[in-house]
Amino acid sequence: MMTSTLAQNVGTTYHNTDRTVTDLPAFFSSVRKFFSNACTYKLGAFPFGDPVLVNARILDIQHRQQCKFSQVRFFLERYPHFLTKDDKKKVEEEFITFQCDPLSPAVSEAERVDTAWHEVSKLKDTATGQPKYKALFKVAKSVLVMYHSNADCERIFSHVNKNKTEFRSSLSTKVLGSLMTRKMMMTASGDKWHSVNHSKDQLKKAKQCTMDNNNA
Repeated sequence: MMTSTLAQNVGTTYHNTDRTVTDLPAFFSSVRKFFSNACTYKLGAFPFGDPVLVNARILDIQHRQQCKFSQVRFFLERYPHFLTKDDKKKVEEEFITFQCDPLSPAVSEAERVDTAWHEVSKLKDTATGQPKYKALFKVAKSVLVMYHSNADCERIFSHVNKNKTEFRSSLSTKVLGSLMTRKMMMTASGDKWHSVNHSKDQLKKAKQCTMDNNNA
């Protein structure tokens, strides 16, 4: 599609210039070479063959029939703390049942994979009334919470950039770090850090600490 669009644009450009149609084959050859080199770079730079990513396909509920239990076993062997001994005995049976189970629309039509597995965790065994995929869900949940990007780091950098004021140069790295830690702790707890009212005694102590720090 992208190549087709480029072709249309180039055709218009060449029509409006003194270049000839014979120049187009060389251009298209360069375009193909560009995309080929881009794909080669991605294949070499990104961890497409990483075993964690390859075996994480078990999270894709839509393709559960194409998965193998060896992919689940990979995580059990790599992270043995995922399940207890009793759950490890049950997980293979649950996985086989899960592959054949006609899942409800709430599971199969969920837009997000974590939402789908949340719905799976709520499925009950009709005979016992207990969670149907208790052990399997524990594995899936553990894989879902693995860090898979540097989003958290980028978010912290964004917070730091917002502190670039005319007084920023007066803050040491230690002081800035303390302020950022306090700010993120309050944000995580749901407090509005920008509208907190401090007591006079607390402000007095803070001012004294600032003066002591500046005079040190």
